[in-house]
Formats: sequence, structure tokens, C-alpha cells
Amino acid sequence: MALPARDPFSAYLLGHAIMLRRRQLAPGTAERLAEHARALELLADVVRDLAEDDERLLMLATLAVRQGHFTPGPAADHALTQFAGTSRDVCDTFLTTLVHIALDDALGQARHHGVLPPRRPR
Repeated sequence: MALPARDPFSAYLLGHAIMLRRRQLAPGTAERLAEHARALELLADVVRDLAEDDERLLMLATLAVRQGHFTPGPAADHALTQFAGTSRDVCDTFLTTLVHIALDDALGQARHHGVLPPRRPR
């Protein structure tokens, strides 16, 4: 039985939120990390509430799930480490953006491995 598309992504988000909460740092840094953890938890809630056939979930599963684990490329990982959404609407918009970023990561990997031709200069 196949995993629902949302499960690896939700697990990734919640796992990172837990790691952020466990870090012992200076008070100012700890507050920022706690805010980021809350943002990731809210994003995970939004992901859990999406329909299983949500196109963004299906695209993220195709682009960034490997052997049942969400493994974002470098740009998607960076976007996730910077995410600080505080509303469901912001999370929804971010998911749409994240799909485009994950696609760019996948295309970059394909070019790097010679599957696609190098990008032409503009």
C-alpha cells in the first residue's frame, strides 16, 4: 500500500520542528527558532488538511520524496529553513511557491547529471 503523498512531507516538517525546539541556545536565538518551529507545525497542519489529490502534494511527492522520505533539494531546503508563516493563507501560498522551487531543484539536478542539456544563457 502506497503512503499518502502528505505523510513524508508532514513527517519532515514535524521532525524539523521537534529538532528546533530541542536546541539549547541563547534566548534571542531560541525565540526565533521557536517561531520557526511554530511555522513548520502550522505548515504541517495545512498539509494534513489538504485533499490527497492536491496537485501541490502530488508534485512534491514526485519531486522530493525518495524511498518514502521527503528529501528537498538545496533551494527547497533553504526555503523551508527560512519559512516563518503565521497564517494558513501564508502557508497555502508558500506551498505553491515550494512546488516551483522543488521543480527548479529537480531540473538543476537533471542538468547536473546530464539528463537535460545545460541551461542556455539569456
